[in-house]
Amino acid sequence: MNLSQLDNTASTEKPIKLLVVAPGSVYSTFDTYRYYLDAFDRIEGVTASGFAFHNVIEYHRLGRVAMEEKQGIIYGSEASDIVRAVRELLLEIILNKPDALFFIDGTKIPPALFKNIRMIEDEMNRNVLLSCYMTEAPYINDVLDGYQNYFDVLFFNDLEEVKRRNYDGGFFMEYLPHSFSPLVHYPYPVDEQFSPDVFFCGTLFPERANILAEVDWSGINAFICGPTGLAYEEDIQIIDRYGVLHQHTLPNKEVSEYYRGAKICINMNRTYGWDKSLTELSIPKDLAYSVGPRVIEAAACGAFIVSEPRPELQNIFGDSIPTFTNGRELETLIRYYLEREDERMEKARQSTLAVQSMTYDARAGLVVDTLQSALSKFGGK
Repeated sequence: MNLSQLDNTASTEKPIKLLVVAPGSVYSTFDTYRYYLDAFDRIEGVTASGFAFHNVIEYHRLGRVAMEEKQGIIYGSEASDIVRAVRELLLEIILNKPDALFFIDGTKIPPALFKNIRMIEDEMNRNVLLSCYMTEAPYINDVLDGYQNYFDVLFFNDLEEVKRRNYDGGFFMEYLPHSFSPLVHYPYPVDEQFSPDVFFCGTLFPERANILAEVDWSGINAFICGPTGLAYEEDIQIIDRYGVLHQHTLPNKEVSEYYRGAKICINMNRTYGWDKSLTELSIPKDLAYSVGPRVIEAAACGAFIVSEPRPELQNIFGDSIPTFTNGRELETLIRYYLEREDERMEKARQSTLAVQSMTYDARAGLVVDTLQSALSKFGGK
């Protein structure tokens, strides 16, 4: 763990009160929420608090189910749980009076909430800044098109997405790359119980499962982990027959243990949208420019990585991350590098050096600077 990467000396131009709102999911983007909240706390002049939207929904769901089981009466639905969470968030805004809201992946939140925030702020003669980190670009562009109009400031996880949406520079839009937390993502020590030959963790979207199903896993100690509900059953059966598939999700801290311990970590890109409202569920492979979060986290953990290509991958890592485009190429890389520890270690070292500046603290500073500029433009409080 490199605590020197935690920048405790950053400060804002003016004090700012920030409310960070978590997404509707409990993994991946929820980790992004937690890491950003921690990073904002380390910036002098920022008062940051959090609202774990999904946890509030789950709290109401559990209470509703318990009452139904106890009294045999239906007390509502999933929709009513969401409405209760929305009301509590609105109450938090009214009582806490933040200068700005920073939503993580706002696409899981009912759009009516943003209209209600505007209405309440008008009634209170205040002007809260609405911002969002759109972590799902460009996979659910149909949804993002509708959400874009609700926010004053938008951050996107893909550089080309910012260029496409802000071609004339008329919006407060910033490219906000993925990050790692030095408190969780660090190279040493390695725990031997998390040391397979090959490790992959992530949702098995159809295109990912198809690549993994093309690999002959015999003789390879692999640990493939992630939800499989979106993949084709025949692909899952092929992978599962080798005994390498674990159909569950791991906490980010445990994933990091595998990144540290595995000889080879696989990074696969995503093209599948998965949102039911999309007109097209998949995007062209060349539409996305930027790398995903897991390759940054794995590199920070000292992992040797093989990956599908993306333009930004080479810009960041050079030739330290070998690439593949199908399962046969992936298998060739795996079998080649399992026999060459020195090459693996050197490329892993180069990858780790390449991401040293990509911490949540550094990104949080960019967010705060952008919000300060927007607050100045829109008049602030």
